[in-house]
Amino acid sequence: MKLQRVGRVLALCGLVVLAVFAQRGPYSPYREKLPDGMVDWDQGWIRADASVPLRKGVPPAQALVEAQRVAMIKAQATALRIAMRLPVNSERRLESYEALRIRIKGIVAGGEVVDEGTSAGVYHISLKVPVNGVHGIVSAVSIVTLPPQPQPPPKEPSGHGEAGGYGQSVKPSEQPPPQQKEEAQAGTGQEGPSDLASFASVTVDATDAGAKPALQPRIIDEKGREVYGVKTVKPLVAGTKTLARYVTPADGGATSSHATWLGPEGLGPLPLALITPPWRLLAQARREPSVRPRGALNSLEVKAVRASGRLKADIVVTEETARKLRELDVRTGALSNGRVTVVVRSDVGGVESRRLCPEDQGPYELLAKN
Repeated sequence: MKLQRVGRVLALCGLVVLAVFAQRGPYSPYREKLPDGMVDWDQGWIRADASVPLRKGVPPAQALVEAQRVAMIKAQATALRIAMRLPVNSERRLESYEALRIRIKGIVAGGEVVDEGTSAGVYHISLKVPVNGVHGIVSAVSIVTLPPQPQPPPKEPSGHGEAGGYGQSVKPSEQPPPQQKEEAQAGTGQEGPSDLASFASVTVDATDAGAKPALQPRIIDEKGREVYGVKTVKPLVAGTKTLARYVTPADGGATSSHATWLGPEGLGPLPLALITPPWRLLAQARREPSVRPRGALNSLEVKAVRASGRLKADIVVTEETARKLRELDVRTGALSNGRVTVVVRSDVGGVESRRLCPEDQGPYELLAKN
């Protein structure tokens, strides 16, 4: 009787562990680790680390204050260096925009200290600088890189103070109503999947394409026509966040084998498979991905053909995929609202620009410049 009770407790613990793994999801945030910091390409922030030894021969309080001051200067300099190396698009890094240097310095100066302390006579500090947000780096970059917005034409004065008054003719609207315009756009393309409207975001698998992260990536078709980029997304979106969230496969490998391991067919002859309660209880566990596309639960998954541009930030898709993405945007606004996630390799680099040597298929080498 006692052994049976212990068996039930162990079975319950096993179910809890499996349910936790089920909720981990297929993707993890892509965080590029640097020698003196980190770039989170998913949530959008930079962390800069600095260390300063405490000066000896002075009161401890004075030594701590001096170390804090010096460490803050070093952390800000590190954060600025990392920020200026951020790829803006597939051709340019932030350091190539002279007009942005002063603005980026101001953003770095307003960074938040997220960790500090002393150990073994050394003072450590970690400074966090936002990439996304109205006070982030993307906001400053958008001022220089976004195309100018068309200004509405000035209203003609009316002799009677009312448009369409006596002697005035009301011009018919040149633009069709939004509903008619949407129907017209939807009718021009070929027929797509009947459930395409159920997808509220896009996930692009670019692990095999070798795509690298950037603040303003593009999705283009094989003829070079832009499907997604700063010209197609809403200005408010492009001015407050990166145009894509970057994630990596949770297991560090391919993305094709993450969804079926938990079921009874995938588990195979494990001891837990012989213990009640039945598998249907596991099926009731809610499986949420660790990283969700922006504001969406359902994501249309497509695959990239290759990466394009000097910095490999542009993502090339097939003509059929491009047509499907354009139709999806008409139906749900997924692209125009910036709900795009890109899956990249965990060692692809970005700021430091890692890549494989052409003659060597072994470890990645670190390149200071492209």
